[in-house]
Amino acid sequence: MDSNRILEPKTNGNELIPDSRTNSLYSIVKEIELILYLGTINSTTDKNGGVELVPNPRINYKIVSTILDNYDFNQVMIYFINFGAATSAILMSKLGLPRTSVFNYISQLGQWGIISPTKKARSGFSTGNRESGRIPDIWQTPEATTDQVFEAIQLHKRLKFPKYNFAETLAQSILNDYLLPRHREETTMKDIKELIEKKGVSKAEMYDLTNFVCKYLGEAGIKVWR
Repeated sequence: MDSNRILEPKTNGNELIPDSRTNSLYSIVKEIELILYLGTINSTTDKNGGVELVPNPRINYKIVSTILDNYDFNQVMIYFINFGAATSAILMSKLGLPRTSVFNYISQLGQWGIISPTKKARSGFSTGNRESGRIPDIWQTPEATTDQVFEAIQLHKRLKFPKYNFAETLAQSILNDYLLPRHREETTMKDIKELIEKKGVSKAEMYDLTNFVCKYLGEAGIKVWR
């Protein structure tokens, strides 16, 4: 048998029979069927004597169809599956969805128990800056890891606080150009302020940026003495 031969679609007369190896839509339908019958607790025998699965009554078909029928809702669900955690700001930015829609989708997923507010995020927003305001809700799936929640926190800060994004760049520069070449694993707040001043930062911006930079360096494993 020629291993390089291209598989021809199987036909039955003039009717094309989907091949699960080549038809992506058919594969998706089969996956949906698996979801709907997952955990089946009963079966019957069809007219030909074969085993016929009975849909699991514990699965809410309305919920499944609601997610599958709405493209935007589907994208939100896929984001949570892929990344584990997100804020409304992240979903609006990454998926290009309006605020009202995002809040509705999050509310629905939360009511269904598919996602829930994380309790891991509070310390991640204790940056000491004056811009943070209310701590946002970080929503996560039951399988979300601590790393995924942390990444969602960092991404939210970059999207909402331009200063944080700038401070991250400053901290990376200080780390690469000053601390690592000198093999230093610790520094002081005073040293950080002096290095930031050399970057031309105004006194008005100094407080928030210094706190952001110190936090970032701490997350990178550098001890900052106050």
